[in-house]
Amino acid sequence: MTRVLVPVDGSERAEAAVREVMRQAQAGATEIHLINVQPRIFPEETLIGLPPEKIDTYYYDQGVKALASSEKLLREAGVPFTSHRAVGPIAETIVAKAIKGRRDDLVIATKFHGAMGSDPNRKGNSRRWIIKACEE
Repeated sequence: MTRVLVPVDGSERAEAAVREVMRQAQAGATEIHLINVQPRIFPEETLIGLPPEKIDTYYYDQGVKALASSEKLLREAGVPFTSHRAVGPIAETIVAKAIKGRRDDLVIATKFHGAMGSDPNRKGNSRRWIIKACEE
């Protein structure tokens, strides 16, 4: 059985990646794992005095929102899957999960091809936007 880890963030690109994995799953036995990683956004000094459960709830809720559209696609297609939520540096956390789970494949949707903003000049694969996407 092929195991595939698909990082999702609720974007159209992530949904396209899920559709591609669904297509592949129809051709053979595939175990699909969705993952959403929320970056830590609270500096340590703001965490002092906040109840940990409030912080955990925030990250959990953000993960639920980011996974929702991909989970819906898979459920409606009757494709079994497992969802994972994590908090930390996005790329490093995804790679760690892929390695730890010994996935056979890792599908990552590109970030820089789509619109980077509403301005018509912030679209496409220009060198500037590719570099900017890599830096974010």
